[in-house]
Amino acid sequence: MNKKTLSPKGQEFCREYLACGVATTAYMKVYGTEDTNMASQRASNMLKKAEVQDYLAELRAPLEQSAIAERQRRIDKLWAIIDNPASKDSDKLRGLDILARMAGDYKVLPTDDNNSVDFSGMTEEDLKALADN
Repeated sequence: MNKKTLSPKGQEFCREYLACGVATTAYMKVYGTEDTNMASQRASNMLKKAEVQDYLAELRAPLEQSAIAERQRRIDKLWAIIDNPASKDSDKLRGLDILARMAGDYKVLPTDDNNSVDFSGMTEEDLKALADN
Protein backbone atom coordinates (compact mmCIF):
# COMPACT_ATOMS: atom_id res chain seq x y z
CA MET A 1 0.00 0.00 0.00
CA ASN A 2 1.03 3.63 -0.44
CA LYS A 3 2.99 5.37 2.35
CA LYS A 4 -0.22 7.12 3.31
CA THR A 5 -2.33 4.42 4.86
CA LEU A 6 -6.06 4.26 4.64
CA SER A 7 -8.30 4.46 7.65
CA PRO A 8 -10.32 1.35 8.49
CA LYS A 9 -13.38 3.08 6.95
CA GLY A 10 -11.37 3.82 3.81
CA GLN A 11 -10.36 0.18 3.55
CA GLU A 12 -13.97 -0.89 4.13
CA PHE A 13 -15.09 1.53 1.39
CA CYS A 14 -12.62 -0.10 -1.02
CA ARG A 15 -13.81 -3.61 -0.19
CA GLU A 16 -17.46 -2.59 -0.51
CA TYR A 17 -16.73 -0.80 -3.80
CA LEU A 18 -15.20 -3.95 -5.25
CA ALA A 19 -18.14 -6.00 -4.00
CA CYS A 20 -20.92 -3.81 -5.43
CA GLY A 21 -19.11 -1.93 -8.21
CA VAL A 22 -20.81 1.41 -7.45
CA ALA A 23 -18.74 3.94 -5.51
CA THR A 24 -21.75 5.97 -4.35
CA THR A 25 -23.50 2.90 -2.98
CA ALA A 26 -20.32 1.76 -1.26
CA TYR A 27 -19.82 5.17 0.34
CA MET A 28 -23.42 5.33 1.54
CA LYS A 29 -23.19 1.89 3.10
CA VAL A 30 -19.82 2.39 4.80
CA TYR A 31 -20.32 5.94 6.01
CA GLY A 32 -24.04 5.58 6.79
CA THR A 33 -25.33 8.50 4.77
CA GLU A 34 -28.53 8.72 2.75
CA ASP A 35 -27.57 11.87 0.83
CA THR A 36 -26.87 10.49 -2.65
CA ASN A 37 -25.37 13.70 -4.03
CA MET A 38 -22.93 14.09 -1.17
CA ALA A 39 -22.04 10.38 -1.26
CA SER A 40 -21.44 10.56 -5.00
CA GLN A 41 -19.11 13.55 -4.69
CA ARG A 42 -17.18 12.11 -1.75
CA ALA A 43 -16.90 8.67 -3.32
CA SER A 44 -15.55 10.27 -6.48
CA ASN A 45 -12.99 12.20 -4.42
CA MET A 46 -11.96 9.04 -2.61
CA LEU A 47 -11.39 7.19 -5.87
CA LYS A 48 -8.99 9.94 -6.97
CA LYS A 49 -6.69 9.35 -3.98
CA ALA A 50 -3.50 7.43 -4.72
CA GLU A 51 -3.75 5.38 -1.53
CA VAL A 52 -7.29 4.29 -2.46
CA GLN A 53 -6.17 3.30 -5.96
CA ASP A 54 -3.20 1.41 -4.49
CA TYR A 55 -5.41 -0.48 -2.04
CA LEU A 56 -7.94 -1.31 -4.76
CA ALA A 57 -5.12 -2.67 -6.94
CA GLU A 58 -3.88 -4.72 -3.99
CA LEU A 59 -7.38 -6.16 -3.47
CA ARG A 60 -7.89 -6.85 -7.20
CA ALA A 61 -4.58 -8.65 -7.78
CA PRO A 62 -5.58 -12.05 -6.34
CA LEU A 63 -8.97 -11.83 -8.07
CA GLU A 64 -7.33 -11.16 -11.41
CA GLN A 65 -4.82 -13.98 -10.92
CA SER A 66 -7.67 -16.35 -10.07
CA ALA A 67 -9.62 -15.31 -13.17
CA ILE A 68 -6.53 -15.77 -15.36
CA ALA A 69 -5.89 -19.21 -13.88
CA GLU A 70 -9.52 -20.25 -14.43
CA ARG A 71 -9.45 -19.06 -18.04
CA GLN A 72 -6.24 -21.01 -18.67
CA ARG A 73 -7.75 -24.13 -17.06
CA ARG A 74 -10.69 -23.91 -19.46
CA ILE A 75 -8.40 -23.42 -22.46
CA ASP A 76 -6.30 -26.43 -21.43
CA LYS A 77 -9.42 -28.58 -21.04
CA LEU A 78 -10.69 -27.58 -24.48
CA TRP A 79 -7.32 -28.39 -26.09
CA ALA A 80 -7.34 -31.77 -24.34
CA ILE A 81 -10.70 -32.52 -25.99
CA ILE A 82 -9.56 -31.21 -29.38
CA ASP A 83 -6.26 -33.17 -29.34
CA ASN A 84 -7.79 -36.41 -28.06
CA PRO A 85 -8.07 -38.92 -30.94
CA ALA A 86 -11.01 -40.55 -29.15
CA SER A 87 -13.05 -37.32 -29.14
CA LYS A 88 -15.89 -37.06 -31.63
CA ASP A 89 -15.41 -34.60 -34.48
CA SER A 90 -18.45 -32.64 -33.29
CA ASP A 91 -16.84 -32.23 -29.84
CA LYS A 92 -13.58 -31.10 -31.44
CA LEU A 93 -15.38 -28.56 -33.61
CA ARG A 94 -17.34 -27.28 -30.62
CA GLY A 95 -14.07 -26.92 -28.68
CA LEU A 96 -12.51 -24.95 -31.53
CA ASP A 97 -15.62 -22.78 -31.72
CA ILE A 98 -15.46 -21.98 -28.00
CA LEU A 99 -11.73 -21.20 -28.20
CA ALA A 100 -12.36 -18.84 -31.12
CA ARG A 101 -15.06 -17.05 -29.14
CA MET A 102 -12.80 -16.80 -26.08
CA ALA A 103 -10.08 -15.29 -28.26
CA GLY A 104 -12.54 -12.80 -29.75
CA ASP A 105 -11.96 -14.10 -33.27
CA TYR A 106 -15.61 -13.55 -34.09
CA LYS A 107 -18.77 -12.46 -32.43
CA VAL A 108 -22.02 -14.34 -32.63
CA LEU A 109 -24.73 -11.93 -33.65
CA PRO A 110 -28.11 -12.26 -32.01
CA THR A 111 -30.83 -13.66 -34.21
CA ASP A 112 -33.82 -11.55 -35.04
CA ASP A 113 -37.00 -13.56 -35.50
CA ASN A 114 -38.54 -10.63 -37.37
CA ASN A 115 -36.27 -11.27 -40.36
CA SER A 116 -37.97 -14.52 -41.34
CA VAL A 117 -39.91 -14.68 -44.57
CA ASP A 118 -43.46 -15.99 -44.56
CA PHE A 119 -44.02 -18.25 -47.58
CA SER A 120 -47.37 -19.60 -46.36
CA GLY A 121 -49.46 -17.39 -48.68
CA MET A 122 -47.53 -18.32 -51.82
CA THR A 123 -48.70 -20.85 -54.35
CA GLU A 124 -46.53 -23.72 -55.51
CA GLU A 125 -45.94 -21.89 -58.80
CA ASP A 126 -44.81 -18.76 -56.95
CA LEU A 127 -42.38 -20.80 -54.89
CA LYS A 128 -40.97 -22.53 -57.98
CA ALA A 129 -40.55 -19.18 -59.74
CA LEU A 130 -38.78 -17.78 -56.69
CA ALA A 131 -36.46 -20.79 -56.54
CA ASP A 132 -35.60 -20.47 -60.25
CA ASN A 133 -34.51 -16.83 -59.87
